[in-house]
Formats: sequence, C-alpha cells, structure tokens
Amino acid sequence: MITSLVSWSVICYFINRQDVVIKAVACGGDSESADVQTSEVQTFSLPSETESSVPSAVATSADVQIAQCIQKAFEEDKVYLNPKLRLSDLAARIGTNRTYMSQYFNQTCEQSFYEYVNDYRIRHSMQLLSDTDLTLEVVAEMSGFNSLSTFRRAFIQQNGRSPQQYRSEMAL
Repeated sequence: MITSLVSWSVICYFINRQDVVIKAVACGGDSESADVQTSEVQTFSLPSETESSVPSAVATSADVQIAQCIQKAFEEDKVYLNPKLRLSDLAARIGTNRTYMSQYFNQTCEQSFYEYVNDYRIRHSMQLLSDTDLTLEVVAEMSGFNSLSTFRRAFIQQNGRSPQQYRSEMAL
C-alpha cells in the first residue's frame, strides 16, 4: 500500500514536471522560471490592446504559461494572419494538445478559438482600413481571412458596422 502510494506520487511529480518543462521550452523560456506551484492563483494581464481577447485572471501556472505562449504567438509571431490556422496548429506550436487548447479558449477566454483569432484579424484589418487605401479584398486577405464575405460578416459582428462604413468614418 505505502509502496503504491509513493510510486504514484513520484509518477505524478514527474508528469507535472514534464508538462512544465515542455511548456517552458515551447515558449522559449527556461524551466526554472516556469516552475510555479499549480495550486497558486496568479493574475496575468496583457497590454490594453489585447484585454478583450485574453483573460485578466488565470487560475493555474499551466494556464499562465499557455496564456503567455498564446500572447507571444499572436502578438509577436502574428499567427492569426495565416488563413489556414487551425486549433491543432497552435496547440502543436505551443506544445500542448488541441483538446486542452479548446478548453482553455472556451472556459478561460470565454470564446471559441475562431472568435479569438477573428478578434485579432479584425483589429489588424481596422489598422489597414484606417492607414491604407487597399481594397477590401486585399485587406481581408492580408488580415488572414479566406474570403471577403467571411471578413465582412466578422467585421460587422464585432463592430456593428461594415468595413466600408468604418473606413469612411476614419476618413472624416
């Protein structure tokens, strides 16, 4: 009985440790900075530009690490510009599985993966619409959308106005 308990404790420790190390390596950090007790409650806040797309409070160190990796992938690497981006692609890039990623977006971020991605794409398109005279088709393509109709639908859903209306308002 005691041997079994000790064995399971050791196995659980190494499974948890492996998870922490893999996430640290995937994000380019070191395992020492990523080794935080998972029972602690930590807060994580991003710059105001991304406040609506990433939660301000994250419950576990694994969630903090995932949030940091997602932020890096979206803010620095701009993965959202890839029109073929899938949840499984992002999960592989971060070093976790797609089920955990989906759960993270749905429960912690309170939105689906595609809603999260489209938030970034729409912000990018708004910048292009206000700074350039590119056609809507080009803006949609440069923002990572597969089609103009998908771009318009997402834009209207997020902003309550069409891309053309937004551009004309920005020109005033």
